[in-house]
Amino acid sequence: MKIPSLAYLGQHAKESLTRFPFVLISSLIGVCIGIYLIEVGKGVVNFFPFLNIMLCAGLGIPLYFCATTFADNSGFGFKKKFGLNALSTIILVLIYFTLPNVDSTQNTSVP
Repeated sequence: MKIPSLAYLGQHAKESLTRFPFVLISSLIGVCIGIYLIEVGKGVVNFFPFLNIMLCAGLGIPLYFCATTFADNSGFGFKKKFGLNALSTIILVLIYFTLPNVDSTQNTSVP
């Protein structure tokens, strides 16, 4: 098995970035929140907003992937593709506001 060159990896990473920017941004947000909670977690009083953002970012990865794949297979242009990703973002924001916080749940422990 041949090891791919750095140029080959860089080219495919650039293609992935241009094809799936929302997927990568969503995963980056989830990872950054997770690292923040691990590093500074003892100083945080209310974990729920951070966990809810991390959950929505995790849901955003397959949602944005499916939206982009659907738009590519349907032959949508840039505006329709961006609109579909914007609709996906609105769905994730609505999901965020339906998730529980400290005031709306009896369970105050964080797993």
